[in-house]
Amino acid sequence: MTVKKDRIVAVVDMGGYTDDELRRIAGTAKAVKERMDMMEKAAKSVLEDRMTPGVDEPIMVDGQQVGMLKLSKGGAKGKYKVSDPAAYAAWLETHDRGRFTVATPMPVEEAMSDGYLSALIVEDGTGEIPAGVKYVPPRAPVVSATLDDAMVDRMFTGKALGFTEHLLTREPTVVDVTPVGKPAGPQSEPTPDTTPVEPEPTVDVFASMGL
Repeated sequence: MTVKKDRIVAVVDMGGYTDDELRRIAGTAKAVKERMDMMEKAAKSVLEDRMTPGVDEPIMVDGQQVGMLKLSKGGAKGKYKVSDPAAYAAWLETHDRGRFTVATPMPVEEAMSDGYLSALIVEDGTGEIPAGVKYVPPRAPVVSATLDDAMVDRMFTGKALGFTEHLLTREPTVVDVTPVGKPAGPQSEPTPDTTPVEPEPTVDVFASMGL
């Protein structure tokens, strides 16, 4: 059964990890993605010469079919396409082909500046955003990882390899959350469960891996 994205958002709960562990997870995950991307591109590059165009071929893992792979037939003939109409129009004008162009009203640079638009919409206007203009919210903070290329290979050897394998094979803890802006409907108060529950032992996955 497919669950609509606007109703339930699945996230991996990592709130129990320390900051150092989370940094390690983020860096290792980035290294895994980059290596897998290289392997995928390398495999596809070789398959381009081995596969028959338009024929589906199964992807087998441990004797089980997990998907299909297909090499597209590709086009028989290329074509020219205008990528920059303004530049093309200018070229036509300078090559005595102005009859193939049309005069199009364009705003001057000043009218496209943030200061002019802010005054037009907020100070002098009614708050209505003109056609062809959109509001760009401020950039949100983003966590980014920079890897030391000389050290990345160590993530796939020795003890570090165990941690990398753990990230790839761990069973994610999935929780359901209500998306922002979509409040949940009225619900009755749940009846508290008074049944005593034995506390589960705390397991340090990093220590259990010898890391």
